[in-house]
Amino acid sequence: MIDLRLGEKLFSGSTPCLLCAAANYAVVPPLDEHGYHAMVCTVGLGATRRHNALQNVLFAVLKQSPLCLHVTGELTFPSQQHLPEVQQQRMDLLIDDTRFNRRPVRLDITVVSPHNDSFLTYASKEAAGAARPAEAQKRTKYDALCATNGTSFNPIGFDVQGGAGPAGKLFFRRLAEYTSSVRGSKPGTEYHTILLRVERTVLQLTAAAVNRRLLSSPQGPTGTPAHPV
Repeated sequence: MIDLRLGEKLFSGSTPCLLCAAANYAVVPPLDEHGYHAMVCTVGLGATRRHNALQNVLFAVLKQSPLCLHVTGELTFPSQQHLPEVQQQRMDLLIDDTRFNRRPVRLDITVVSPHNDSFLTYASKEAAGAARPAEAQKRTKYDALCATNGTSFNPIGFDVQGGAGPAGKLFFRRLAEYTSSVRGSKPGTEYHTILLRVERTVLQLTAAAVNRRLLSSPQGPTGTPAHPV
């Protein structure tokens, strides 16, 4: 169920699209309960679709580990429950397992846009160059909020070339060590298996996003009218 973000209902039918509102559209379309508009939003350029697909893959990877894991429905911060739904901030996954970490760990996935020139510049300078600032930005946004609610925050950013950022790699390394201690396997094998599956997914999603934008451009990829996608 890639398009439904683990099958959870994300929005009520009256929730406006903030991306379209920010673009000053005369008519701001609402999001349906599963967030379908956000997946096809011309302003978002498929970012939500890529994010949710990666979240599902990461969820599947974590479900195969010995961790106690929760999904999106339980991830609204208690301190924000009085706010309107559109203003509530949610994490993507929650690890509530004291064997892995003393406090619950909230994970937030960030897939940088392959259409953003600044991200492409970062990526060209170093491995996972665009993922590093993306993770840092998420820490600035959520660290204090998570601490206030008694949880730890772990951003997991991915570069346009598929590589995970420093915080993401550190998390996957910890996950591999924990999994190997339970299963009696080798940490290195667990780590590379996890990273290969997740980073390969990011590459596939990035390539699909680039191709989708080319095909949906007014002139198509070769100057001919584009086919609908």
